[in-house]
Amino acid sequence: MCRAAGAAFLPWSSLARGWLSGKHERGGVVAPTARSAGDAFGDTLYGREEDYDVIEALVHVAKERGASPIRIALAWLLQVRGVTAPI
Repeated sequence: MCRAAGAAFLPWSSLARGWLSGKHERGGVVAPTARSAGDAFGDTLYGREEDYDVIEALVHVAKERGASPIRIALAWLLQVRGVTAPI
């Protein structure tokens, strides 16, 4: 829709509130940050089995490329036509 209108797209929460950083593992526990400790809504967004499938694939690609999961996630987002700046 944005591309059809010639408008740029600024994705919000491009790292899924830290979930695409690679620090979350299936069955693992991540210490809350100052931000996440007060973000009850954020707790409802992630943590499903499908989310861990994505994280595991992302970490696998990152290891293959010798890069961090963050770098791979942002590189994928930046290659999407119309995305000008992931925030």
